[in-house]
Amino acid sequence: MKWRHTVVYVIVLALVAGYYYYFEVVKRKEAEEAERASKKVFAVSKEAVQELVIGQKGKEPVELVRTDGAWKIRKPLETEADGAAVESVVSTLVELEKERSVGKVPEDLKPFGLDKPELTLRFRAGEQWHELRLGSPNPAQDSRYATRDQGGDLFLVASGTWGVLNKGLNELRRRELFTFENDQVTRLIVAWDQGAKVELKRLQDGDTWQAPQDPQKKIKASKVENVLDQIRWLRAKDFVDTPGTHRGSGLDHPAVTVTLHLKGGDQRTLQAQEPAAGASVLRALSSELPFVVEVDKDFLEELPRSLHDVEDRSVFTADSDAIAQVEWVLGESKGRVVRLKEGEWGRARQGAEPEQLKESWRVRSLFWEWEDLEYEGKDPKRQKPKDKDLARLVFRDQDGGTLAAFSWKRLPEKDKPETVVVWTDQGEALLVKAEKMEQVEKKLKDLIHAS
Repeated sequence: MKWRHTVVYVIVLALVAGYYYYFEVVKRKEAEEAERASKKVFAVSKEAVQELVIGQKGKEPVELVRTDGAWKIRKPLETEADGAAVESVVSTLVELEKERSVGKVPEDLKPFGLDKPELTLRFRAGEQWHELRLGSPNPAQDSRYATRDQGGDLFLVASGTWGVLNKGLNELRRRELFTFENDQVTRLIVAWDQGAKVELKRLQDGDTWQAPQDPQKKIKASKVENVLDQIRWLRAKDFVDTPGTHRGSGLDHPAVTVTLHLKGGDQRTLQAQEPAAGASVLRALSSELPFVVEVDKDFLEELPRSLHDVEDRSVFTADSDAIAQVEWVLGESKGRVVRLKEGEWGRARQGAEPEQLKESWRVRSLFWEWEDLEYEGKDPKRQKPKDKDLARLVFRDQDGGTLAAFSWKRLPEKDKPETVVVWTDQGEALLVKAEKMEQVEKKLKDLIHAS
C-alpha cells in the first residue's frame, strides 16, 4: 500500500507547487506589470507615433513627421532629421513613468513652472494627439513637475529624462553629410583652389584604383578607402547658413571641391573652405544637404593634394602570412625566429629544436610595423656600403627562400637625420622617415629581448 501513499504525496506536492507558481510567480508578475502600466504616462507604442512637436520655452516649436519610415523636420524649416535622435525622444516619451502623483492639477500652475511650461511635447499616435508639459524641478532637484493631455493629475517625472526630451532644432537635424557606401564610388576627384587636382578611378576588379593622368603609378587602395571613409563619416558640428545660399560663408570660392561619381551615374559633391586662424572647425557644403555646416578642420588634412599622397610607397610588399622565418642583425645581436604554428614562434637554436617564445605576438607586431612603413622617395645614386655595422632584417618562407631583405645604418642617439636610407636586397635605396625607422628598431629590440 506504500505506493498509494507515494501517489498521494506526489499529487499534494504538485498542487502545492502549482499553487505557489500561480500565486507567487504568475500573479506577482501580473501585479508588477499592472503597477508599471499604472505608472506609465502614455499607453502607446513608439511605432504608433507618426508626428511629434517639441516646443522649448521661448523658441519656435520643431515639428517632425514620419514619412515612409524616416523622420523629417517640417517646421521651422524642411530638412531631414537625425533618425536616431528623434527615435530616442519618442522611446523616452512613450516609456515615461510617473515618479509620484502630487494630486489633482491645481488652478494656479505657476509654483510648478507649468503656467508657461519649460518644455511641451505633442505627438500623434494613430488619430489621437497627446501632450506632455514639463515645468520646474521639485525642491529635491531629482524630478520635474508635469501634466499630460487635458485634466488628469499633477505628477513628477525623473530629471534624467529632461536631457533626452529637451531637444532643439539643431539637435534633431540630420548631421551626416553623405549616405553613400565606399563600394558605390567609381571615381574620386579632389580639386584644390590653387590648381592641384587628384583624380582616381576604380577599375573593374573593384579593388584597384588608377590615376588617369598617370596610369603606371601604383595607387594604394587602403589610402583611397581611408579618404572615402573620412568623407562618409563627416558629421556637422553646427549649422551656419540658410537654404539656397552660401553667400558670405567662404564657399563662393572653396579651398577644395570633392566630387564622387557613383554607380548608376549618381554624383555627390563636397565644398570646403580653409579654417580660420585658431579655429577648430571649417565650413563645408554637401550636395546632400541644403545648408552650410561646420565640420572638424582635421578632415582637410585627410584629403590628398597630389598623387604622392595616395601612391603605394610600401617598403614591405611581401605576404606576411608566407613568412616562416625572420633573421636579424642589430649591432651585436644576431638571431633568427621560426614559425612553429599559427600564432606561435620559436627562437632557432644550433643543433636543437626551436625554443618557443613566451611573447610570440611581438613577431606579429614587427610585421605590422613593416607593413605600415612607407618611403618618401628613392635615391638611385646611393649605393649600399660594404659596412659590417649595417642593421639587417631578412624575411624567409618555409623553405628558406628570401621574401624580402633590408639593410640600413643604425640611427644615432643624437642629431637624428630627417630620413634614413633603407636598401632592399635588390640594392634599391629607399628614403624612409627616421622616426618610422626608430619605431622599427624599437619593435626589433623588443623581439630580441623576448627571444
